[in-house]
Amino acid sequence: MAGEESGNAGLPLSAATLVPQVPANAAVAVPPAPPRYLPYEATSRWRPGPALGVVLVVCALTVAIALGGTLLLVSRSTDLPAIDGRTLIPMLLAQVAMVFGALIAARAKGDRLAPALALKAPSGGYSAYAGWLVLLLACVGLFTAFSAYVLKHDQAADLKGMSELFRGPWWPLALFVIGVGAPLSEELLFRGFLQTALVPTRLGYWGASVITTAIWTAMHAGYSLVGLTEVFLIGLIFCLMLRRTGSLRVTIACHAIYNTLIALVVIFAPRSWLGF
Repeated sequence: MAGEESGNAGLPLSAATLVPQVPANAAVAVPPAPPRYLPYEATSRWRPGPALGVVLVVCALTVAIALGGTLLLVSRSTDLPAIDGRTLIPMLLAQVAMVFGALIAARAKGDRLAPALALKAPSGGYSAYAGWLVLLLACVGLFTAFSAYVLKHDQAADLKGMSELFRGPWWPLALFVIGVGAPLSEELLFRGFLQTALVPTRLGYWGASVITTAIWTAMHAGYSLVGLTEVFLIGLIFCLMLRRTGSLRVTIACHAIYNTLIALVVIFAPRSWLGF
């Protein structure tokens, strides 16, 4: 027996002895799924408190420019129809101040503008613009159709206030202020600068989105309750765009096209269609 053991010791092991045997009823460990890729990245060096303070200061400055310029025009003119159009000038100056405020704040900490304001190319390429624009218009259309039956008077009141500017001799400037100035200035300051600073905190993306959208909605004070609700919902859609595409370019483009379409409706649609 001792000889047989010593003889077998020199034989090669079979392949079966090299593979560990797993019982049939044993649990098999499954590797965790990789995290879902989202193209949005927040790279701002601003802390949330100071960033929020900067935004509030810029907002106060723009409101002061708009209101101060309007009051100055009113005090120096008795031509009431012209005053409505001339108020667009301080509004445009306020938007320019907001744009420069966002750009200067983004660069103040040494950040590059593209990552600090999420201005990189969108994930999905040019098709992202069309897809998100269709989604935005569909959501707004559904909300408008619903609110038209519930609070049609409020909707008409918001549009009537806009129509005085868009149907007068100053309508080209009004179209520029609404279709270009507002989307560029608001997106850069709120969803560009502020959103990027708040996202890395405990608020997370959607907590930051709610705060950013709430402040942005407050800048539209003067609208009816329906109008403010619509602005808030649109702001959340813009935040969703930013998260899914990673690019503020998409929100700026969709915001600009949406505002322009609203302006064209107010300019060319019969007043009876608009409810006033």
